Amino acid sequence: MSRKVGFDRFVMEFAGPVPGYDVRYVDKPVTEDPSNRTIAVLGDRVLRIRLDPASGVDLTSSTAQPSYEGRNRLAGPGQVIVEAVRLGDFESILQWGLGIKTGTHAFRVSTLTKPSRLVVDVAAA
Repeated sequence: MSRKVGFDRFVMEFAGPVPGYDVRYVDKPVTEDPSNRTIAVLGDRVLRIRLDPASGVDLTSSTAQPSYEGRNRLAGPGQVIVEAVRLGDFESILQWGLGIKTGTHAFRVSTLTKPSRLVVDVAAA
């Protein structure tokens, strides 16, 4: 994550092509997939990123290996995004929630190549 002039940016990098995605605001409280356990996310709103098919585990070999070894809760740059929280990784659906400081902010989703990335920019105003 990074802070830019006028927006905060959240970037996910992939070993292969960017998977299908859906990014939208969801109501709090949010729940973890598949346990349905409530997960606290800082901020007034949650911008959910749902990726399908995607996983933080590489299932292509005989023994599953983590493909993401980072934390499940990351501090945000703070201008708009206060934190990012992994909401689930189950049956090839990976979900993250961005805690948005206050209100509903416009956002833009784009993809980049070399390496494959999904970029979510959340406007500060």
